[in-house]
Amino acid sequence: MFKCPNCKELISENMIACPFCRHEISAAERTQAEKEIRDEEEKENREMLIKIQAAARARKICFACMVIYIILYILVAGFLGLMGLEYAAAMVCLVGVFLFMAIFAFIMFFTKIYACPHCGKILYRNYGPYCHSCGGPL
Repeated sequence: MFKCPNCKELISENMIACPFCRHEISAAERTQAEKEIRDEEEKENREMLIKIQAAARARKICFACMVIYIILYILVAGFLGLMGLEYAAAMVCLVGVFLFMAIFAFIMFFTKIYACPHCGKILYRNYGPYCHSCGGPL
């Protein structure tokens, strides 16, 4: 499928003339239309790759934050535990867990890391190769 150079309607690649405006499609026009289609597909593929890389970077940052939090928790809770302050260590744990969950929720839902590039709907963990809302490839 490509667009008629005259009326811009989508027509089949096998057509020798546009059924809408009766414009005869020359070989040069057909070649130009095919080149434009390939260029557009390459542009969409590059944009998709950039989105995928950005989502992967954001997941790595989330994972790194989680590891840093766990290390800091072990250090702080261990230090407070050595001082005999078990209650304080438990409070540090609870506050840290809530803080981490809030940051993770913000990153997931407000920055739309797991959003469909076609319709923008949030994707769930088991989304597969296609969007569950619009059916577009991911």
